[in-house]
Amino acid sequence: RLSAKVLEMALDAGANCIAVACPLCQQNLDLRQEQVNKTMGSNYNIPIIYFTQLMGLAYGFSPKELGMDKVVVSADKITRRITKEEYAKIKEEEAAAKKPQKAKKEAAAEETNN
Repeated sequence: RLSAKVLEMALDAGANCIAVACPLCQQNLDLRQEQVNKTMGSNYNIPIIYFTQLMGLAYGFSPKELGMDKVVVSADKITRRITKEEYAKIKEEEAAAKKPQKAKKEAAAEETNN
């Protein structure tokens, strides 16, 4: 019941995953989701991720390097979202940083031609 309550509270808060620090919490929330679903008549499918795994993703480690392929409830949807969004954001920032440099080079070339 406690696991069901935690999962329900996460959904009510709009969570798409739950980050944990404790191995027992991870075990109860990840490994027992199917049991909770059978017992409570629910259909939870919430990835349970160690906060250190989220940090690892932020530092650029792959989900496989972080052992995220070993969880019961797949975290693929979350990891794809994090990594794709971050990749797109980085590319946008790089492109934005290049624009002023390109403008300066063009201005310098124009001054040289005049």
